[in-house]
Amino acid sequence: MRFRLLPVTPFAYFSRAMDSAPPITGYELGGEIGRGGMAVVFAARHVALDRPCAIKVFDPPECRHRDQLRDRFLVEAKLLSTLRHPGIARVTDAGLLPDGRAWYAVDCEDGPTLAVRLAAPVPPGPDDVARLYVGLRDALAYCHARGVVHGDLKAENILLRPDGSPVLIDFGISRVLDPDLRRRLDLGSATLPVNLGTPYTLAPECRRGERATPASDVYAFGVLLHKLATGLWYEGSPRALEQLPGLAPDWAPFLATMLAENPADRPADATLLPPPPSRRTPFFPAPDPAAPSLSRWRRRRWWIALAIFLLCAFFGYLLERQEQNDRLEELRIIHHAP
Repeated sequence: MRFRLLPVTPFAYFSRAMDSAPPITGYELGGEIGRGGMAVVFAARHVALDRPCAIKVFDPPECRHRDQLRDRFLVEAKLLSTLRHPGIARVTDAGLLPDGRAWYAVDCEDGPTLAVRLAAPVPPGPDDVARLYVGLRDALAYCHARGVVHGDLKAENILLRPDGSPVLIDFGISRVLDPDLRRRLDLGSATLPVNLGTPYTLAPECRRGERATPASDVYAFGVLLHKLATGLWYEGSPRALEQLPGLAPDWAPFLATMLAENPADRPADATLLPPPPSRRTPFFPAPDPAAPSLSRWRRRRWWIALAIFLLCAFFGYLLERQEQNDRLEELRIIHHAP
């Protein structure tokens, strides 16, 4: 399930209560902060605990599979309640509305999505990239070790805490491979269509109609890592990675394996991804002081634009003052004329 998250922190909208927010006992719902094809997300507050959260409400279009879709929605809530990791959003409550729609509450981080961060004028620095890599790797490794495939890893499904650490959200199209967990969630033989996911992070095998595996998550992670480390979206050419100036040579070959066309050529799951980058093997090469990099220019361009704006404003002010002085001089001459 794909959500269009608004490019702001969720609680900036809390005071904008909407008519569409349903009444849920024990919660005070605020504004809508996300909407997908099957659900709507509202900023909310647990009244008794005075704790902020987000509430996801099942709200699909009218169709004959509505009951099956609702069951899948509740499975997502149950799945998230079993995953206890600091890098994964935690479900704290769930229920049904009087009209039969399902909902669940999840701890909500007061921060933007990775998509919003990537759209910022200043790109993430090496420390930011390393922190994101470690957090996402650990969260994915936790899921894969328990037989869970996220299935839709993308920038819009990653929230950022104030310290920059990531939190995975939206397991709506995840796959559960572990038989014991499938029995606990009462999945039976239920499966999702294979043509779900987000095109820009969808693994080649999924585009061919095969079902997602942990290696598919690794590919999507590689796409995000490529964007974080280079500022460019991956366009399907692993051999070009070695020519990217924004990526350290030690990391280019490994990133190429994460983005391999054949899933058998990738790490089988996130537990096999390497440890966090160190000073000896950074994502970024050491900067050359004699040759300012593109990233430096990106960081500086807004300061340059601001300086140009202030200079223009200053000169405009001087011109206006000069015109005022000229007019006053003309009036003085006219006043003293015989």
